[in-house]
Amino acid sequence: MTTVAVIGAAGALGRAVSELLDDDADVHRLLGLDLTEPDMPVAKLDYRAADSSDPLLPQALEGADVVVHLGLRDLERDVDSMHARAVGGTRNVLSACERIGARVLVHVSSASVYGAHSDNPVPMEESGPLRANGDFGYALCHQAAEELVSTWAQTHPDVRVVVLRPAVMLGPGVIGSGVGDFVSRHLLSPVLPLVRGYEPPFQVVHVDDVATAVAMAVSGDLAGAYNVAADGWLAVADLCTLIGRRPVFVPEQVAFSGAAALYERGLLSVPPGALHYVMHPWVLSAAKLHEAGWAAAHSNRETLRRFAADNAGRVTLGRHTARIRDLAMTAVGAVGALVGVVGFAWRRRRRG
Repeated sequence: MTTVAVIGAAGALGRAVSELLDDDADVHRLLGLDLTEPDMPVAKLDYRAADSSDPLLPQALEGADVVVHLGLRDLERDVDSMHARAVGGTRNVLSACERIGARVLVHVSSASVYGAHSDNPVPMEESGPLRANGDFGYALCHQAAEELVSTWAQTHPDVRVVVLRPAVMLGPGVIGSGVGDFVSRHLLSPVLPLVRGYEPPFQVVHVDDVATAVAMAVSGDLAGAYNVAADGWLAVADLCTLIGRRPVFVPEQVAFSGAAALYERGLLSVPPGALHYVMHPWVLSAAKLHEAGWAAAHSNRETLRRFAADNAGRVTLGRHTARIRDLAMTAVGAVGALVGVVGFAWRRRRRG
C-alpha cells in the first residue's frame, strides 16, 4: 500500500489528481500539501498546511512513498521572487525527498521550457533542447527547476523520477489556480491580441487529462520526461472561432512596446516576453506517453469549446476576471487605453 503526497493540492490540477488517487485501491493515504485547504471531499486526504518552500517540508511529507510536486503555479510580476519560489522550492522538495526516503518523485513542469522559436520542429519531442525564452521569466523558472530535478535524478538512481511537460492547460478551476492561468486570461481578453505576420499552431490539454498522466506516473513504471498534450493542434482562425474572440493583429515592434506599457499599467497580466509564445510554434508530440498507455480523453477542439462555454460572458483585464455586465465601463476604459497605448507606440515608431 502506498502513501502519496501532493504538493499544491488546492489548485485545479491538485484537486483533479487527488480525486483520481482517492479512487486508486493501491493508494491507501493521501497527504495534501498547500497553504489553502482543498475544497473537495477526498476520503483518504490528510491536509497539511505547507508548500514547497516550507523549511519544515520533511516533517510535512513524513511517511510519503511518492511525492507529486506540481511545480510553479503562479506567474508573478516580481521575477526574482518567482525564481526563488520555483527554484528554491524545487530544491527544498528534492532535499525533503532525500530526507524521507521517497521512492518516486513526479515533477510537473511546463511545455514552455522548450521556448517559442521560429526553428522549433512541429511537433516537439522530449529529446529536444530546453530553450525557454530569456525574457519570459515564467518559462525560465520552469526550465531551471527541471534542470535541478534532472541533476538530482542522476545522483539518486534508486528513486524513480518522472517529469511531465503539459501543453497549455485548460479546464474547470484553472483561472485563478495558477496552472495555465496566464494563457486562459489571454484567451478571455475582450479581443485576442496577436502579432502581425505570425500565426503559429495552438495546442491545449484538459486539466483532467494531465491528472490522468500524473496518476499513471504515480502508479506505473514511467521514468524520465514526458510531454502531455492533446493530439494535433489548431490554426489561429479555428482558435478564434472556438473561443468567440476577434483577433487583432499588431505590428511586432508596436506589439512589444505596447505590451510593455500595458503591463506596467496592470492592463496586461503577462510581460512582453510572453509574446514569443503567440508568435512561434511550441506544440508537442505526446507519442512517448501514448506508448506507455496514456491517451487524452479531450481533443483540442473539445477542450476549447468547453472553456468557452464555461466562461461565456466573462472577460479579463490584467489579472482581473469578471462578467461582462460587471465590467462594462471598465472594459471600455481598458480597451480605450489599449488603443491609445498602441497608437502612441505606432506614432512614435513612425516619427523615429
